Amino acid sequence: MPRKLNTAKAHRIRRERAEILLGVERGTVHIVDVIYAPPDCLKGADLYPVLMRVPKLGRSGIKRICQRSRVWPHEKMGELKEHERLRLVTCLPARVKENWDG
Repeated sequence: MPRKLNTAKAHRIRRERAEILLGVERGTVHIVDVIYAPPDCLKGADLYPVLMRVPKLGRSGIKRICQRSRVWPHEKMGELKEHERLRLVTCLPARVKENWDG
């Protein structure tokens, strides 16, 4: 029985994560909001795959952002410190932050 509960929980988390990442990709969920306050389902996700879903940002852009902000791309979203989140958002290019209402 516990195994079924764990499986159901994992499916729910994957579904929620996929919905949020699809929202980031479509532009309905802004990456700055996700970085500052990641939902529970994204706290265990690596930073790199989340940033890969951001429009107008490719592999080289992600590499540049991570180098400038001094944040490891495989850091978990939930383990980022407040100063790391701030540095990440500061290093995002203007074209990515342009429609943010924060």
